Amino acid sequence: MTMTFVEFRLDYPLLREALRRVPDMSVEWVRNLAPEGDTEMLFFAGGGDFDAFETALGADPTVSLVDSTAMGDQRMYRVGLVDPDGETTPGLYSILTETASLVLSATATHEGWYCHFGFPDRSALTRFFEACRDRDVGFEVVRMTEERDAEDASFGLTDPQREALVAAVDCGFYDVPRQCTLEELGDRLEISDTATSMRLRRGTKTLVERTVHPDHESPSSR
Repeated sequence: MTMTFVEFRLDYPLLREALRRVPDMSVEWVRNLAPEGDTEMLFFAGGGDFDAFETALGADPTVSLVDSTAMGDQRMYRVGLVDPDGETTPGLYSILTETASLVLSATATHEGWYCHFGFPDRSALTRFFEACRDRDVGFEVVRMTEERDAEDASFGLTDPQREALVAAVDCGFYDVPRQCTLEELGDRLEISDTATSMRLRRGTKTLVERTVHPDHESPSSR
């Protein structure tokens, strides 16, 4: 499986009014709470006037203050999540949980949210950003990377193909000048030189298709 990690700016209304009233304050998301994930949230806040911020939380239509705890130069807040009409409302977080996506970090200032999420596949990523568009939530992708897990590290190679390619590198078959003949490589693998050649060619084709070929897609699969 390949995880897609995305860093992006999000113009999300959550805490927007409170942070605009106390622009020196910044918040760091900790987690959303049970029972339904989108009903309560924990976050750290720091950098601004706490009294002014708590007054601003009372005027923010997206949250209702439940309690706060002083922690050094920060405070941890627990808030209820509401819509402007005061109704509990599901948000984007429910989509993350439904798609088994990860919240690596989410911070906010008066300029908006900055998020770093991990999506298990492109469909989960697409679903999240389509939900943003449906809710008229603006976003700007800053960086996107992909990371394969150990199960996907073979790049589609069979075990014999992987063995042949590794052996070819180890014995100098790909060196210039070549340090190992096809027959010698076949002897090392205990197969014929014809079988060795076919295994190398198929393995190399698969490796190129899965790594450097445009869109990681072979011409035959289009």
